Parts: sequence; C-alpha cells; structure tokens
Amino acid sequence: MHNIYSLLFVLFFLFLTGCEDKKTDSTPIAMENTTEIFTPKDKKMQQEKRKRFQEQNKVPANVSKDNTFTLIDTQEITHTLTVVDKYISFHTINEPVIVLNFFSLNCSVCLDQMTSLSTLQKKYQNKIFVISVLRGDSKGNAQFLKLIQEHHITHFISNSKDDEEFSEKLYTALQISTSSKLPLTVIYKEGKYYNHFEGPIPIEMIHHDIQQSIKK
Repeated sequence: MHNIYSLLFVLFFLFLTGCEDKKTDSTPIAMENTTEIFTPKDKKMQQEKRKRFQEQNKVPANVSKDNTFTLIDTQEITHTLTVVDKYISFHTINEPVIVLNFFSLNCSVCLDQMTSLSTLQKKYQNKIFVISVLRGDSKGNAQFLKLIQEHHITHFISNSKDDEEFSEKLYTALQISTSSKLPLTVIYKEGKYYNHFEGPIPIEMIHHDIQQSIKK
C-alpha cells in the first residue's frame, strides 16, 4: 500500500511539473510578438523618412518672396508655404501627406466635407495634415469659431490676409479655373502634387487617394 501511495505522489508531481512547463513555454511568445511590433528599427526608419522629407522641402534660393504665404488660424497658429509651380514647400509641417481644402462659408457641401476631413486627420494622425483655406473675403474669428463648433472641425482653418493670394497662385499653378465649383481638395505627398478633386464628390474618393498617397 505504501508503494502505491508513493507511485501516486510521483505521478502527481510529474503532472504538476508538466503544467508549469507549458505555462512557462507560452509566456515568451507573447513578449516576442510585442517586441516585433515596437522596434527601434521602426523609429529609425521614421526619422530617416522625416529627414528625407525635410531635404526635399528645401526651397531654391532664387524663388521670389511673392511665392511664400503665411496662413493663420483663429488660435494665431501659423504655417508658411512656398509655391513653386506644382510643388509646395510646407516649412512648418512634418506630416508627409498634406490635404489642402478650399471652401466657402455659404457652401454647405464644403462644410460637410471639412467635418469628414477632420475625422480622416484624426484617423491618420501623424501621417496627414489638413489645411482648409477660405475662398473670398476673410471673415472675423467669431464666425470661424462658430463654424468650428457647429461642424466639429478640428483641423487647421486659415483666416489670413494671404488666403486669397495663395488660392489664386495655386489655382494658376494647377491650371484650375477660379470659377470652378467648391470645395476644391488638393493632395500633396512630400511637397509634390498628387491629385485634386473639384466640386462636391463622395468623401470615399478622397479617402481612397489619401490611403494610396500614404502607401506610396
């Protein structure tokens, strides 16, 4: 009888040891997967990409100052842009994809599109930067603040004296008629023209091109 108890004890001990081994074996796998997702290599690649972007954004010394514009929002945040034909240097923006959106306050489709663009900027944080520019006469900040609150707009909206001149310069560079329907949405990748959309179109089309420009 004593031998039977001893045998049962040994079997029970081996069973517990086997369970512990299984638990121990499963732990490193989860840790390895986590390490693979967040690696120093990813950070280095991002830094190199940003450095390359900054190099590409250097403006030639012979470019006229008339090609440089300062956009200002209701919080007095500024962004400086230089237009060289179809190329734009975004001096103070690090995101690789820039979405320029031209709108009018009396254009309901424009305002709806701006709400959607704010959502896309949040979705692709650190990958895209949206700038909305008013076409026509500039308005007081009070109207802009009301606009932002009513339509839940969180991206940059310019209310600057340079807005109209910048719009005309860009329209000319892209050979777009100033009488074309709003909104006008233009996508740039690392300063280079990618594509544009004139008039009311499904936001899904813009979303698709933003996705493609990020991957490119």
